[in-house]
Amino acid sequence: MSVTSRPSPRKSSSPSKRDAFLASQSGPQIARQARVGELRRLVASGQYKVDGEKLAGKILSRALRDDK
Repeated sequence: MSVTSRPSPRKSSSPSKRDAFLASQSGPQIARQARVGELRRLVASGQYKVDGEKLAGKILSRALRDDK
């Protein structure tokens, strides 16, 4: 086990479930997964900051647009 209490990844010659899943996905889905992974890394390291005013503006504009 590693310092983070997560088991270390196994090395195997057969494709992993993750590899099989990624192989079945299209380009935009893979790009989204990569972006989500990057955001998770940034959040975990404390480097991702949300602009509260920008978020509130988007929430309000979408709510008003969808309300019609």
